[in-house]
Amino acid sequence: MISQTPAYINTQDAMKRQTATFVDMLQSVKIGDLTPLERSQAVEGIWRDTCAHIDEVCEAKQARGHLSRETAIEARATYRRLLLIALNQALNIALPGSRFNPMPQGS
Repeated sequence: MISQTPAYINTQDAMKRQTATFVDMLQSVKIGDLTPLERSQAVEGIWRDTCAHIDEVCEAKQARGHLSRETAIEARATYRRLLLIALNQALNIALPGSRFNPMPQGS
């Protein structure tokens, strides 16, 4: 249990930092001043860029032999899940009083 504590703390810290980064990104595009369609497009662009970066990092690690193909696929999925949570939290911070949820209900 003790050996897992630092990883958990590091994950929590990383999530806080990533949420703050997403908030900065959303505020830089003035997300609160955009129409709902423009908001969706801005969030989609941020998400697409984030996923592309995740893919690049995982592919580079795989090319260097640090990850197997299967592990790279799992890492990609895990990073995307965590970053989607951070992006959703950032949207709730950047758009106070508005509940923005990029995930369709029931999926």
